[in-house]
Amino acid sequence: MSPFPVLIRALFGEHCQALSSARQPYIDPGNRQDLSMMTIPCPYCDVFHWIGEKIGNSSMHKLEFTSCCQCGHVDIPYQSEPPGILSMLLECNNDDGKQFRTNIRQYNMALAFTSLWVTEDKIVNQRGGWVFRVQGELCHLIRSLCPDEGHPPSYTQLYFYDASLALAQRMNRNENLAERTMDSLQTMLIDYH
Repeated sequence: MSPFPVLIRALFGEHCQALSSARQPYIDPGNRQDLSMMTIPCPYCDVFHWIGEKIGNSSMHKLEFTSCCQCGHVDIPYQSEPPGILSMLLECNNDDGKQFRTNIRQYNMALAFTSLWVTEDKIVNQRGGWVFRVQGELCHLIRSLCPDEGHPPSYTQLYFYDASLALAQRMNRNENLAERTMDSLQTMLIDYH
C-alpha cells in the first residue's frame, strides 16, 4: 500500500479523501523483472521468444507459442532481404557504412515523406535509457505538393522534382552527410518504392 494517502491525511486532515491510485505520484519499483534474452525459436516459424511466452499446456520438450504463427496455423512469409546498398551500409565496416550508421536518423529524416509533430514527454528520460514517450497525440504533417512561395521544397515535395535537384536540396540541408550515400539511398527509394 502506498504511503501517499497517509501523507494526505496527515497534511490535510481526516476529512480529505485520498487520491485514486491513478492520480498518485509514480513510485519506481525497486525490483525489475529481467526476461533475459529471446533465445527460444518457435518450432514452426523460427521467430524467437522468451520462455514466459510459451502456451500453458506446452511441455519443455515441445515448446509452442501462439503470438507469432498460432502454432503453425498462420503462414508468415520471411522478410525479403533489403536492397544491396542498404545492406552494405548497415553491415560493412568501411567509412561509408560507419558514417551512415552514425548519422542514420539524419539520413532517415532527410529522406522522409512527412514530418512528425508531437509533444514529447521528456520526464521519463531523467533516468535509464532514452525513451520516446508521447504526451497527447502524434501527427504526421503533410504539406501541399508544391512548395509555398519563397520556401524550398521539402519532404514529399522533393519526390516530384528531378532527382539531381532533390539531391542538391537534401544536401543543402544536411551538409555533414555524404552526398554519395544520400544519392544511393535516394535512388534506392525511387527504384523500390
